[in-house]
Formats: sequence, structure tokens, C-alpha cells
Amino acid sequence: MNKEIWKEARKQYFKYFGIWFLILGILLAVWLAFAVYKRMTKAPERGNLKAPVERVYDYADVLTDEEENNLRAYIAKKERQMGMDIVLVTIKEDVEAGYSSWMYSMMNMADDFYDENLFGYDKVHGDGVLLLDNWYEDQEGSWFSAAGKPERRFAGYASDKVVDAVYNEIDKGPYRAYMAYIDTACSLMNNSDRTVIPILVILIAPVVAALIYAGRKMAQKKALDTTKTTEYVEGDKPVINQSRDDFLRKSVVTRHIQTSSGGGSRGGRSSSHVSRSGVRHSGAGRRR
Repeated sequence: MNKEIWKEARKQYFKYFGIWFLILGILLAVWLAFAVYKRMTKAPERGNLKAPVERVYDYADVLTDEEENNLRAYIAKKERQMGMDIVLVTIKEDVEAGYSSWMYSMMNMADDFYDENLFGYDKVHGDGVLLLDNWYEDQEGSWFSAAGKPERRFAGYASDKVVDAVYNEIDKGPYRAYMAYIDTACSLMNNSDRTVIPILVILIAPVVAALIYAGRKMAQKKALDTTKTTEYVEGDKPVINQSRDDFLRKSVVTRHIQTSSGGGSRGGRSSSHVSRSGVRHSGAGRRR
């Protein structure tokens, strides 16, 4: 590439994008300080002593005793790190055959189990998540429920990611699927995955923009140096043709587009709602 273009590109780059690198540096410093503070800060002490100690309710009997104990130990560790209750319930019950009624029934059962057992890490009906997994023939599937701070975090597509993680691992065994539930829920609750800055994009985009700008500016300069105003016109006198833009008509039409409900092609359906006990939950479900 022409050295003049590179020289002009460097000049324009630092002229127009220097301030953005200063801002980026400040943001990185703040993010690093927050990450260090978060790592050094312990999770809050448990504030709810009314909830049961048990976290694994294998009513469907799909786990071995060893797997149940491993899940209990892993959940206890994650609860201390995250500051939220993590509950697992398996059932083998005929809830409803229809897709919509199955979803609604599973949602109510999951929310009711959480509310009636007074779960919540910080307080009754406070921070926590629950997975209800049904093993009844032709009605297999999961519903994920969240309350407290997790309710806000999982009010959107994050709930679908949890049930998708279970669905993707269930063929490898229920133990693997439930570990995926715990890991995915904790990972999504961790703010660090939402604060990562795409540094590479921020660095490359200004370089490309500066090169394009410099190249165009050099081309324009070269054109001005080689072309005179009166060149290529008859009698060395420029002819200026009258030009105008006629605004003929502009019409704006607005339409309401009806969108379908549900969670998309994969079967999940995100939901933020108030349970029958009056507790706000978010969640999603998926049949297998």
C-alpha cells in the first residue's frame, strides 16, 4: 500500500479515534477493578433459615444414591458462591397431554414447590432457581423457575438457555443433564460473561475506517492536483447545468404486525409472571 496513504491513515486514526482509546482504557480499568473486587468479596451469608436443607428431590428415582449426594455437595458449593438457592425436583406424573396445558401445569407445579417450601437464599421466596423434570412416558420435559434477583436475570431468553442445556445432555444421562442445569444457571447469573468487551472489534474497526478515509482523501487530493476546473469544457469556460431535486410524494404507512407467542422453534417459552402464591417468577419449559 502507498506510504502516503499509511501516513495519512495514522494521522487520521489518532486524530479521530484517540479519544475512544482513552475511553476504552478507562472502561477496562473499571472492569478490572470490578472483577478483582467481586473475586475478593464473599457471597452474602444465608438470610433464610425457614427453607428445608434438602435440595435434590428425586421422586422419579432416576438418580443413584451416589449421584444424588454428588449433586447435593455441588449445589451446596455453588449456593455459597452465587448466593442463591438451587433446587432440583424430578417427578413421574401425568400432568397434561396438550403442549400448552403441559407447559402451564409444569410452570405451576415448579412455582408452587418453590413457594410452599419457602425457598430463597436471602429471604423466604427470595433468590433462587428450581428445575422440575418430568419422566412420565410421552410427557417428558423440564420447567425452569427463578425468583428474586434470578427472576429478573432469567426473564428473557436466559431461561431458554437453561432448559436447552438440560435437553442437550439428557441423552447422556439425568446426572449429566442436572449438572448442566446447575452450571448453566450459575454461569448466566454471573455478570462477568455480560461485561466482556469485544476489544478486538474495537481495535480493528477504527483502523479500517481510518484507512478508508485516508485512501479516499488521497484520491481526492490527487484528482484535484491533476484536473483543472476548465479542463474538458468548450472554450475554457465551465458550463454549470442547473440541477434540482423535486420532492414528489412521500407517504408513510404503519401497520401492526402480529407476533406469535411461544419460545421459538426449539420449544422453550420464556415467562415472567406471578405465581398462585403471589410470588413473581420467571422461567421456561421444554418437552423432550
